[in-house]
Amino acid sequence: MAAEAGEWLERRAIATPAGLAWPGDPAAPDPVAPDLYHGSAGVVLFLFDLGRATGEERWTALARAGADELLASLPASLSAPAEAGLFTGVAGIGLFLLWAGDALDRPAARELAAAAGRRLRELGEPTAGGISWPMDPAVPTRWPNFAHGTAGVAFFLAALFDATEELPFLAAARAAGGALLASGLPAARPPGYWNNAGLCCGTAGVGEFLLDLHEKTGRADALALARALGADLLARAAVDETGRRWPLAEHRVRPAEVAAQTGLMEGAAGIGRFLLRLDALERGRERPRPVPGFR
Repeated sequence: MAAEAGEWLERRAIATPAGLAWPGDPAAPDPVAPDLYHGSAGVVLFLFDLGRATGEERWTALARAGADELLASLPASLSAPAEAGLFTGVAGIGLFLLWAGDALDRPAARELAAAAGRRLRELGEPTAGGISWPMDPAVPTRWPNFAHGTAGVAFFLAALFDATEELPFLAAARAAGGALLASGLPAARPPGYWNNAGLCCGTAGVGEFLLDLHEKTGRADALALARALGADLLARAAVDETGRRWPLAEHRVRPAEVAAQTGLMEGAAGIGRFLLRLDALERGRERPRPVPGFR
């Protein structure tokens, strides 16, 4: 089944002078985005894993061609006005570049990942407690969440420090953590923090980053806030004889559309992963396996 998905992606690839690219929607192929959410970076991650799982070089060759195009086109993208976030912006592209540098042995990718980190340090704006990032130049709201906001940007910057040992990246990640710690969560509902408990856009994703911050720096206040977010999730859950679930609004602009979802990014699976990781830390157990493609 996965190989059939690969075949469809192979047929939908767009040849470029440098390699291959994939439109998010083949029915509307322009523009082609580079990001993780609906762009070529996510496709390359899948095709590489497909090649590794099947042993078929065709999939690895497609992944390398996609990486070639991204490496050729990204320098211009990193200097242009752009979203900062992990799934749809510079941070996610940077995370892909870190992966490509190691998995595909591309030194140029590692250099571009560092350039993405420096770009994010330029885009960060002082706020109470530290720094944060507007969603994009046209939307100045500073979201705290993982997908589009401060938690996801800081996650990449911390990973970049692990790869480069360049202290300014760790300092920026710590400053982002300071902004989250000063935000008043979970009692406060700052702009960009709506009725969403999920790993992507809500409470669980912020909690995951705070656990990363605690593990990396030993900050007790980061662990304390992660615990508070876990308690908030338990309090907000709907519980009956069928189990525990979280009715949430996936879309900020459609708050009345509330549903209890099952999935990793917006549902019980992702929230459960955060609670499982928090429980593992409290009990001294091994943490859950990282989400594939991250760490």
